[in-house]
Amino acid sequence: SHGAPRRHFPTHLDLLSAIARQGFAELAARVAAEDREDAGPRERIALLARVYLDHAGSRRGMYELMFRHDLLESGRLGLRETSLPLFARLTELVARARPGADPVVVAGA
Repeated sequence: SHGAPRRHFPTHLDLLSAIARQGFAELAARVAAEDREDAGPRERIALLARVYLDHAGSRRGMYELMFRHDLLESGRLGLRETSLPLFARLTELVARARPGADPVVVAGA
């Protein structure tokens, strides 16, 4: 029904956060499907970048919403729990590719 989303998502922020969470879940599934554990860390970073760019190109509106921090609250509806593992994967790969560098700083650059 027309009012069903309003009953399930009391605020606009809740609805947008749920949509963004779905986008991160889809991106995480694509990353998991494409990742190659047998590849080196640099190759895996390049692969991760290609998956991100493909996701951004094929789901442009979703991708833009996923990173609209002005519209989303990361603590709502498990959004942070869905997005942080992707960043953790990147920082882990950076740490393996560049020992001695701060992986969080490098990954966020």
